[in-house]
Amino acid sequence: MQHEALITGYFEGTLTAEQQQAFAQLLAADADFAREVEFQREVRQAIVLTERAQLKQLLRNHEQKKHNAAPRLRWWIGAAAAVLLVVGGGTWLWQRTSSAPALYAEYYQAYPNTVMPTVRGELTETTAQAAFRAYDRADYVRAEELFEMLHRDTGEVYALLYRGVSLLELGRFADAESVLAQYPADSPLYAYACWYRALALLRLDDRTQARGLLEELAQGTTPLGQTARELLSRL
Repeated sequence: MQHEALITGYFEGTLTAEQQQAFAQLLAADADFAREVEFQREVRQAIVLTERAQLKQLLRNHEQKKHNAAPRLRWWIGAAAAVLLVVGGGTWLWQRTSSAPALYAEYYQAYPNTVMPTVRGELTETTAQAAFRAYDRADYVRAEELFEMLHRDTGEVYALLYRGVSLLELGRFADAESVLAQYPADSPLYAYACWYRALALLRLDDRTQARGLLEELAQGTTPLGQTARELLSRL
């Protein structure tokens, strides 16, 4: 399977288990492939943000026209706006809503390294430093192994989050969900572990459990609340 087809299949959620393994191996071994994956992720997210903004502006304009129009014209304006939504993004939105893998690809983005900046030139590395070095260069196979070791040996809770995200990057969604489910609710970064667990469940098409976690985030005061509410509205 060609690289471009693998990348497209990854974002559309159509890779087989064998193809997911090939994708993960390429992601770890081929720097150009990893850069292309990240570039396409950024492009897709930019498209999503642009279309959301356009839809919101269209709805705002529609509401303003409804407010200003005579009663007998309001139905026509509403019908016209509905047609525009379908043509300009409504069909796209419906398709995205109906596909769990597509929603996952739209909302997923790897969590950045906010714990330990990678410093080049050090002669010796701790397990944590080695794990984050692998994570920062998108070597998620090695990162997952090291974060597992780090949590086992030291009990560092953040290692669960980064191991879970590494597993998501490798397409091991069930394993990622299992790891993220271990994250203590009273620990820092819990909201992010909750978010990524919800995405893992969504990718596994377990919408019921994903919805429960998203509702927890939506009711909280974390920066993820608004995004969780938005995703909930599309499930």
